[in-house]
Amino acid sequence: MRKPYSRSLSGRRTATRLLAAIAALALLAVSCSDDDGGGGDGSGGGDDAQDRELPSGEPIVVGFMSLEDSAIASFPESRESAQAAVDYINYELGGVDGRPIQLEVCVSSGSPEESEACANQILEADPVAVTGGADLGTDVSLPIYAAAGVSLAGTAPVGLAEYTADNSYLFVGGTLAEFGAQVMFIDETLEAQKVAILHADIPQGALAATTFGEDLLEEVGITDVTLVPEDQNATDFTASLSVAAEGDPDVIMVMLAGQACAGIMQAAQSLGIEAAMTYSGGCTDQSILETASTAADGSYFSTEMIWYDDTSDADVKTFREALDEYGDGDITMSMLAQMGFSNVMNLYNLFVEMGGENITPEALTEALNATEDQPNFMAHPYTCNREQVSFAPAVCDAHALILQLEDGEMSDVGGGWISGAELL
Repeated sequence: MRKPYSRSLSGRRTATRLLAAIAALALLAVSCSDDDGGGGDGSGGGDDAQDRELPSGEPIVVGFMSLEDSAIASFPESRESAQAAVDYINYELGGVDGRPIQLEVCVSSGSPEESEACANQILEADPVAVTGGADLGTDVSLPIYAAAGVSLAGTAPVGLAEYTADNSYLFVGGTLAEFGAQVMFIDETLEAQKVAILHADIPQGALAATTFGEDLLEEVGITDVTLVPEDQNATDFTASLSVAAEGDPDVIMVMLAGQACAGIMQAAQSLGIEAAMTYSGGCTDQSILETASTAADGSYFSTEMIWYDDTSDADVKTFREALDEYGDGDITMSMLAQMGFSNVMNLYNLFVEMGGENITPEALTEALNATEDQPNFMAHPYTCNREQVSFAPAVCDAHALILQLEDGEMSDVGGGWISGAELL
């Protein structure tokens, strides 16, 4: 029988520390991409969209903030998939009561100045809401949107402001949801007694590993935990994985991201490590799994989205068909690509419920606040009552799936959606 959850840490764990750890995890999850991506007004996607007529009503403008062409990271797939969703809605669903959705896109390379400029550019187009991929400057942009009465509805959360601002609504919980669910799975399904955590060798990495690894594991009664630091940009992870494997841990939690995931998988394979290896959803990017090849087999992943190749799910099938029809070239399959599409579809569903004549920034905010078990495209239903995670009120859902890759096939091994919110 597993031990009941301990609340011994609750008294001394402050919201400030938790939020700082969230930011650390989110920044560590930002992985670099070599894809080129440019900005634009979001007026159209692939060639097929250009040959069709838009609905004739007044456009519903949605702002879209995109991090691209940056030395830090570049996620053009988020913008590209969002535009594919817009084209699918406009050309196949007829828009919202005859009104087309129009993206007002602004691309930033990550500086606060660019985020500020993008916020002001987007607001000039009179959007009813802003959504996006990732933005490193939301502590600057969110107050600008708030002053204009506009909400940020759906993004890949990176900064503290996204988790706490009154005008921020997160359809998925980011790394907060992923690692909460991962610890629950490690405890209840893998029944681990001993865990090693491989984390980035920087202060933010140590903070994240302690707060969302060691501390959460202690909450469920797992106290034999070893922290192993490693350079995020290392080219060989054999030495650090050898240290992590000393003492025969049941599980090695990986808190590094990007192409480091592929290198760790390959090193684990070469060392013949028998411990279960767990990764965040960012490690499921198509390019990472292709690089890792057979070394990825057996790995566990926590992800806020239904697997992007699972076309037995109706939402995923719509997503893939829309990308095939309206995608501008090859879009990298990743959680960020899914989120770009999902955020637009979630807004569309709210617009339909509101009615085309009633869509304003104020009305949308009211609709968001009133959601309860609202369908969440390719994700767990969401409720934006500011009570899902006490210290991160913008989170509308804190569930994640635990998937395992075997012989190139992903399967749900966690028994459905898992929430670690009670641990947090």
